[in-house]
Amino acid sequence: MDKPNGEVFFFYFALAAFFVVVFSFGLHAIIRADHLPPVTAPLVIHAVFMFGWNGLFAAQAGLVRSDNVSLHMRLGRISILLASGVFVSGLLVMASNYERKAEPLVAMSNVMAMVSFAGLYLTALANRKRPDSHKRLIVFASILMFAPAFTRFVRAFDLGEGIILPLWVLTAASVIVYDLKRLRKVHAATIAGCVTFVLAVVVMITVGTSAAWKAFLDSVLR
Repeated sequence: MDKPNGEVFFFYFALAAFFVVVFSFGLHAIIRADHLPPVTAPLVIHAVFMFGWNGLFAAQAGLVRSDNVSLHMRLGRISILLASGVFVSGLLVMASNYERKAEPLVAMSNVMAMVSFAGLYLTALANRKRPDSHKRLIVFASILMFAPAFTRFVRAFDLGEGIILPLWVLTAASVIVYDLKRLRKVHAATIAGCVTFVLAVVVMITVGTSAAWKAFLDSVLR
C-alpha cells in the first residue's frame, strides 16, 4: 500500500504535468512556428521559471514518493524563488502580449491564473506541515496554469479551442475522483482548490469579456 505522504497519484500527476507542458509548448513551436510570438526577455525568463517550477514539482513528488522527505523540505525553499519568478514574469508576458495583440479575455485568463497560483502556493506554504493539504494545494496551483499548455496542444492540431475548458475541468476533477476513491470523501484542500478554480474561470469569462476590462487594459497598456 502507498505511504500516506507519498501516494502514487501525486507522483504520476506531477510527472504528467511536466511532460504535458513541455510536450505541448514544444510541439506547438514545431508545428505552428509561424504563429510564435516575438522572443522577448520577459517571455524567455517566464519560460525558464515555468520549466523550473514544473521540473521541481515532479522532482519534489518523486522525493516524497521515495520517502526522502528531508531533501524534499530543503529543496522546497527553491520553490519560493521559482513561484515568485513565475508570478512576476507571467504578468510581464501578459502585458507584453496585450501590447502586441489586444485580447482582453486572454489577458484576464493570464492574470487570474497568476493570482490564483500565488494564492494557492502561499496557502500550500502555510500548510507545509500538513502534507495531505500541502500537496493538494500545490497540485491545484499547478492546474491553474495548465490553460496555456492545453491551448498550445489544441492549436497545434487544430482541434478547436472549445475543448480547452473541458480538458482543464477534467484535470481538476481527477483530484476529486482520487479523493473519493482513497478517502471516501473530498479533502478540504481539494475543495479549496476547486472553489479557487471555479471562481477564477468565472472571473475570466465574465470580467475578461467586458468592455470595462478592455478599456482598462487599453488605458494602461496601449
